[in-house]
Amino acid sequence: MTTRKNSLFGLVGLSFLVGALMISGLQPVEGKEKKPAVDPVLPSEIVSLKAEGGGVSCPLGGLGFVQTFPNGDTAASVFSVPEGHVFVLTSIQVGTLEQISGTNVEFVLQRGTVSGSVNLVLIGSISIASNGVGSTSVTMPNGIVVSFGSDLCFNFSVSPASVIVFAQGYLAADK
Repeated sequence: MTTRKNSLFGLVGLSFLVGALMISGLQPVEGKEKKPAVDPVLPSEIVSLKAEGGGVSCPLGGLGFVQTFPNGDTAASVFSVPEGHVFVLTSIQVGTLEQISGTNVEFVLQRGTVSGSVNLVLIGSISIASNGVGSTSVTMPNGIVVSFGSDLCFNFSVSPASVIVFAQGYLAADK
């Protein structure tokens, strides 16, 4: 009897799985296109940014980000979101060198305009190891939107002797 019961549940489970696969494969109704939940990002829309000590300064204060290109070149001026687009920030990596071991370096990532409001996007801390090096990485699965006309700036609680910040994201149409 037990064998029959288990096989019945196995049959129901199999039927459910087959039904789910059939439903997911349904063709769209004529005139209605099936669209993905997230529009695909073209490689030309992917943006890599870098901020480093001694680099460009940000209008809001702190370090400004410059765009880096696949061939290793960097832009000469602070990154600005093109008109009609938004920049969706998806990850950031921060590294410091030549710090006193055992200390913490707090940092903030800000977006905003000089004439308008400034929002804290990310607040973090890096613990400095015995060799004077510290780093951290943050991924934002839903992304943080930086709109046209806004600046993206990076600030530290103490000025590290050497710092580098990488940020990744993509451009999307401003809706």
